[in-house]
Amino acid sequence: MHMLAAIIALAVERFAQLDPDWRQPARLVANFDWLKRVLIARGGALDGLVGAIVLVVLPALLVWMIADMIDGWLFGLFDLAFGVLVLMYSLGPVNQVATMTSIDVALSAGDEADASRGVRAMVDAEPPPRAELWPRAVARAAVMRANDRLIAPLFWFLLIGPVGAIVYRVIAVWREDSEASGFREGARTLHAWAAWLPARILAGAYALVGRFDEVLAAWSVAPFKCAQRDDDAGLCLCTGCAALGIDPHDDAVAESEGGEGDENDRAVIVIGPADDSLHFAISLLDRVQVLVVALLSLFMLARLAA
Repeated sequence: MHMLAAIIALAVERFAQLDPDWRQPARLVANFDWLKRVLIARGGALDGLVGAIVLVVLPALLVWMIADMIDGWLFGLFDLAFGVLVLMYSLGPVNQVATMTSIDVALSAGDEADASRGVRAMVDAEPPPRAELWPRAVARAAVMRANDRLIAPLFWFLLIGPVGAIVYRVIAVWREDSEASGFREGARTLHAWAAWLPARILAGAYALVGRFDEVLAAWSVAPFKCAQRDDDAGLCLCTGCAALGIDPHDDAVAESEGGEGDENDRAVIVIGPADDSLHFAISLLDRVQVLVVALLSLFMLARLAA
């Protein structure tokens, strides 16, 4: 049942144009923010890993109770629908392929205002200062965050069910908390544990659907070349960029206008006339999803045949 729910959720995620606001984390944070403040006020271990575990357990219990209550309703159709809904929420808050497609359409139409909103959602920060830099910045962000927004929620959903998907989603939300450093570090520790194996599955998928040799080479140097706050993000960034054939860091090459020794040398940004990084990233993530769906379908057929 979980495999079928995963296939349906991935298909809806890819082809349906849904309102993204329904899975924004603001409501989740608001509902549990009071408890977070109580835990932080008590201090000690509660303002750290233990407190993060408490806040993760509560939504997990809620999802488990609902799943248990509707178990078997209408020949399992309620279970299936609930699994699809929870997994789709856990794949948020951004539908990466749909957002990248909208950015590409907006840039092609010259609508930089609309494109900048999509870029901001993808990179989770202010866009680079020049629109020419946006496609590559978005491509980097997409391959780096594909673990949080695709593989890891799917992995834990298949392993544990809806509880696994929602646990990962809640951990990913609380690790970005801006108020309490101890609590945030506890959530980041949980995230590092939960993201470790899925990140390596994603890196393997990048190798299979992208540039195999380049991805393997990037994998070996990822801890040094692509160091990030989260190790899994650095691995996904390095291997994803290798699969795309782009550098994981520099957006452009700085060259000098003046001659050698000129005191008035000024650096200028040299940007290629056509940067297809955005299209390549969309294609790469599509291939990753096709690979995932194909593997899920094979497993499901094997179980039915057994």
